Amino acid sequence: MNILETKGLYYDYSGLEVLFDVNLEVEKGERHAIIGPNGAGKTTLFNVITGTYRPNRGQIFFKENEITGFKPHQLVRIGMGRSFQITSTFSKLTAFQNIRMGILSKRGIRFNLFRKVDKMKAITEEAEELLDRINLNMERDVPADLLSYGKNRSLEVSMAMTTDPELVML
Repeated sequence: MNILETKGLYYDYSGLEVLFDVNLEVEKGERHAIIGPNGAGKTTLFNVITGTYRPNRGQIFFKENEITGFKPHQLVRIGMGRSFQITSTFSKLTAFQNIRMGILSKRGIRFNLFRKVDKMKAITEEAEELLDRINLNMERDVPADLLSYGKNRSLEVSMAMTTDPELVML
């Protein structure tokens, strides 16, 4: 079974065609790489698949269900995770708080001034476990903008993993 499939994807920027009849098939458990020179359309392809851009034509399927036109937050809810080229963590929040935000999002818990997130034991334990798994436990209380580039990337990938995705696009 294909976890991801595209059929005849097209995308253009004001007439400049960037994606032209792109067809992909990715089976569950496979790893694929999209390679090419700068300007070849790799990031555009990711943006189209992950709902940042809508294709001009073509279809996108996730677990055999059409997802063309889905928004990024809808894709996260059905099991697709993404990490960006440019690191996108919450710069002023600590590593622990960043992970916790991902877990809260996965569970559909919205920010509430009157809810004490620190009192949610299961979320705290899950965040601590993930920090251990990615070797960021020593940087638990360090704001993301003070982490090295490599550790910040690890943090971002782990945030994508907090949603328990079936497919991660890096």
